[in-house]
Amino acid sequence: MEGNNSVALAFDLGGTKIRAALVSASGEILHHVKVPTPRDQEGILEAFREGARAMQEWAGDRFAWAGTGVGTAGAIEPEGGVIHYAPNLPLDGFPLGRELASFCPEPVSVLNDGRAAAFGEYHFGKLAGLDPMVCLFFGTGVGIGVVIDGKILSGAANAAGEIGHTIFRPEGPLCRCGKKGCFEALCGGGPMVERAEKEIGSPPGGGDWTVGGIVAAAREGNASAWRILSQALEAFQILTANLVTLFNPAALVLGGGVLQGWPELFELVRRGIQVHCLSPVRDTYEMALSELGSDAILKGAAASAFHAGEAGRRG
Repeated sequence: MEGNNSVALAFDLGGTKIRAALVSASGEILHHVKVPTPRDQEGILEAFREGARAMQEWAGDRFAWAGTGVGTAGAIEPEGGVIHYAPNLPLDGFPLGRELASFCPEPVSVLNDGRAAAFGEYHFGKLAGLDPMVCLFFGTGVGIGVVIDGKILSGAANAAGEIGHTIFRPEGPLCRCGKKGCFEALCGGGPMVERAEKEIGSPPGGGDWTVGGIVAAAREGNASAWRILSQALEAFQILTANLVTLFNPAALVLGGGVLQGWPELFELVRRGIQVHCLSPVRDTYEMALSELGSDAILKGAAASAFHAGEAGRRG
């Protein structure tokens, strides 16, 4: 990547907050700000302007700018950074990359948040540099990023990797995407919580269900909670085993809020891989829990900016 004096402007655009950060070539977050995500396009664009202004003012003339990277949910059209199918954001069809280029350091790179997180893990995580690398993020939904030969797997329409919406049970529960039986419908944190609300009712002590709350209820003997967890676990294990068999990765990284609420899941997934995969693939990978957390998106977006800048100069 760039020299020690180079920095990238990085954004993590989420449904509830926007984070802006100044990231060094070594992956250090030098400065950052966070603001709530506005509910309209112009408000979101203004939040980006404010974030960019804050980072540029803090940096002054001390650094050389490598470019700008953004991680956000949705399928991203590379030309102009157009966002399609933007969940929880009023940006479907919005050319975010083109808009940001008017006030952010260029080049501007916009990528799916799962891929951004995977690129962050590949460059700066616990298993950095191991290739191929498969990263699975179990949060409200199921996100994935695959890095092969140092490049993010993108697909013909830059929409590859929606593994959560492959079919596990053809006649299974209805998924938010409109299909039945997707992996995400059984092991996404959001669907798990929704099932708890329908099948158990209000959690003990009130409030809202969380994955951690479902785990606690299961430990206390709630049969519905056990059923939710057991069905989710089967989906988790089959999904990860399929990915390990398909990609034969050198590294498998797991992250996301579901693992925070269900810490035992990490080892349970490992056992599933041992059971369901053949020895040539199950004996040749390393597995780790993400240590970058939500910073993985910022760091991966920054890495993408550094790489885009380098590619531009070589071109």
